[in-house]
Parts: sequence; structure tokens; C-alpha cells
Amino acid sequence: MFRNSTLLLLVALWAFLQVLSGQTKSSSTATALNAGQCVVMVEVTNSNGSPISGASVSVRGKSDSPSSRFQLFENTDAKGHVRFASLPAGQMLLSIEANGKSFSRKFTTSGTCNFTKVEILIPE
Repeated sequence: MFRNSTLLLLVALWAFLQVLSGQTKSSSTATALNAGQCVVMVEVTNSNGSPISGASVSVRGKSDSPSSRFQLFENTDAKGHVRFASLPAGQMLLSIEANGKSFSRKFTTSGTCNFTKVEILIPE
């Protein structure tokens, strides 16, 4: 019982410290900001059209409004997909690291957005 409680406490402390340091990174397939209604689906493939799994993807708000000052991180799933939910409308910067290469792409979600798909081709 003592070991389980200690382990649970250590995991909770680690998670708390990650949030405080702003270095949260997850490998789930959806990250929510809860600041809007926009959903962005990113698909990362190679030049043959094959999905790239495990690519590091981040999305960052580009405007000066307080609700657009954010940065979220995800890793692509086995199908090369990652989904960011509840994003605000506006300009964003998408950054991808895969196969030792880095790419960035600007995109804009509309004020009434529900779903935006961004396809990224990583040349070999």
C-alpha cells in the first residue's frame, strides 16, 4: 500500500512540474486548448504517400490576442495523423520534425471554423 501511494504521489508531482514548466508534451491523438471551436487535423506523409508515424508536430497561435498565445505539441499516430481540438480562429504556425528534417507552415482558421485539414509532405 505504501509503495502504491508513493508511486502515485511521484507521478502526480512530475505531472504538476511539467505543467508549471510549460513543457507538456503528449503522444495522444488529440490535444484540446478549450479556447475556440476550431479543429485542425494534420496529416504527415513522405514523398511516396506513406504516413510518417512519430513525427513531432506543434501548433502555435500567431496573433496578438491573449486567446491566441499558445503552443501545443503532439506526435503523429501510425497513420501519420494528429488532431488539435478547440483552437481559436486566426493565424497559426505549424511546425513538424520528422526523419531528421524540420518544416514550418502558416495557416489560418476562419471565425466560424469547425474543421481544417493540413497535409504535409516530407520529402525523402
